[in-house]
Amino acid sequence: MDSNDATETAVSEWFLIETLHPSAGPTVVADGARRKSFASLRRVRQHLGPAVSSSFDEVIADCRSSSDRQERILDGKRGPSLRIIAIPVRTTTAAVLGVHMWAGAADMEPPPRRTVAASVWDFESMVAHQGPGLQRDILGIPAAEQRPTMMATDFFQRVLRFDDWQGLMGLAAQFEDAAPWEGELSVRHGEVESRHLQLVSRVWNDNGYKRIRSLFHDISGAVSPAPSVDSATMRAAAALSDDGIGRISLNSRFVYEWLTAPASPLDRWTRERPTLHPDSAQGLAHACDRLAADSERESVPLRVCFPGSGWIDAHALLTLVSRDFPAQGLIKVTARHG
Repeated sequence: MDSNDATETAVSEWFLIETLHPSAGPTVVADGARRKSFASLRRVRQHLGPAVSSSFDEVIADCRSSSDRQERILDGKRGPSLRIIAIPVRTTTAAVLGVHMWAGAADMEPPPRRTVAASVWDFESMVAHQGPGLQRDILGIPAAEQRPTMMATDFFQRVLRFDDWQGLMGLAAQFEDAAPWEGELSVRHGEVESRHLQLVSRVWNDNGYKRIRSLFHDISGAVSPAPSVDSATMRAAAALSDDGIGRISLNSRFVYEWLTAPASPLDRWTRERPTLHPDSAQGLAHACDRLAADSERESVPLRVCFPGSGWIDAHALLTLVSRDFPAQGLIKVTARHG
């Protein structure tokens, strides 16, 4: 293949291509650490020359289908040969949710890649199935504590700053198949460090099962925002209470972050999603609807159980935070004894 006129515009950084939805076409979401917000591949091709451009789709498709690294050498008839490299970003089941792409002279070495990890969030169970490297490289979790899955509440407890939390919650609440969302957040890495991330997500209706597929792209160093005062203040205020206090989405009725953990036996709620008694589920739904409409505070009796436990009687006090879509509240839960 002719690589003529491509060498002058060879890519110097890695592109990150999202392939989050099986039926949606791939788009560019980053050029190095620079966000591209679901840009068309045509914007990449125009900088690469016709030879590289014509091979781009083929290399991405082969990388997705094989779930393996792909490399092509384009022979130059009137100039140096070119090399295209594609490296998949996999889930635990080897599904390819993203592709690192680089093109340059065949005798050049590409620059180091930034860390990118994949995740698939099951909206019903609130469990995220996390791809290789997310817990180790991005969250800094010790090897002995790493697991293939993580509760959404556990992940959000590690969030220091989120620039468009309402947007992500809106994506989850509306749940339109293939709908995209992109933003930035900062998370704890281990106990004392942090990482700043680009988060790219799409909704996936998997035969009736609600999933959100995501790429976590480490852009630390390129942008270094300060931790959110709002999140820090809420956690500090919640720490003054002995009760479990969490942030709840009033539209979906799920607790997505525990600011302080509930006391035993409700402490399992920070790690597992409990089953609510049908009467309790209905009462909680009505309370959330009233808060989203015109109420400021609601009190709800609860009966919950966890795998292997019996029913636990509890009490929930809900307070409105915001009615902006998706509506948000705080929930305080305590076990009832006797």
